[in-house]
Amino acid sequence: MNFRIFRPFAREILMPRWIRFAVPVVALWLVPFAAQAGTVVEFQTQLGGFRVELMDDAAPNTVANFLSYVTSGEYNGSVFHRASGIDGGGGKLIPFVLQGGGFYPLPDGAQFVPEVPNHGPIKSEWIGTPNSRGTIAMAVPVTGGVPNLDGASNQWYFNLNDNQAIINPPQIVVFGKVLGNGMDVVDLISNQQTYNFGGDFNTLPLLPSYTPAKFFAGTVPSPEDWITINVHVVPEPASLAMAAGGAALVGGVLLRRQRRRSRFRRRAH
Repeated sequence: MNFRIFRPFAREILMPRWIRFAVPVVALWLVPFAAQAGTVVEFQTQLGGFRVELMDDAAPNTVANFLSYVTSGEYNGSVFHRASGIDGGGGKLIPFVLQGGGFYPLPDGAQFVPEVPNHGPIKSEWIGTPNSRGTIAMAVPVTGGVPNLDGASNQWYFNLNDNQAIINPPQIVVFGKVLGNGMDVVDLISNQQTYNFGGDFNTLPLLPSYTPAKFFAGTVPSPEDWITINVHVVPEPASLAMAAGGAALVGGVLLRRQRRRSRFRRRAH
């Protein structure tokens, strides 16, 4: 047997050419998706949409709790019920937090605001991630002026500023961050006119359809006046599936060609 003829044939048995070709192609296609570290969710409101990347690794139980409300659809149709600021001195109000996850709009003629179903409290898994601008963190209940750090359930808030030195206590679990220019939308929502309806709604942001004149006339906001939320998990990019399918197709074609060449060489020998 002529070894120089046999050698490339043996090499292709050990490492077929289609594998040597397909592996780098698949790797190249998958590179753009390696940068996404956590689950991404998208919020949609009447004032625009934005995306949030969750910290699956840093706060896995908190993320799982949040996603349980997202996937059940229980956050859909809920509202931002608090857009609060803090006194910056000299009559200046510094943006603080935009809070949601707890309520639905008050139906026409109703006396009580419907609440988002509560799945129960979760244990804090705070690891020191700061309440910096653009992060989302869990809201905790306060009883007798004492926060219950293990009492977070369905409500959360977006930090409108670097609030780590202001949040009290500071051990509030941060579990995600707004992506790209999404804070433009969050800021727009928080900058809407707010109204004091007492209790959880003492800084309620409403759309321009509700006016101060209506408030002072004692008019109750209609469901269309509230800033509502729809949130869903962003699926894996479609191009990822296309890449895998394309690689499989290319690989299949090359494998068939490889088999035909192998049969030809066996007959030649």
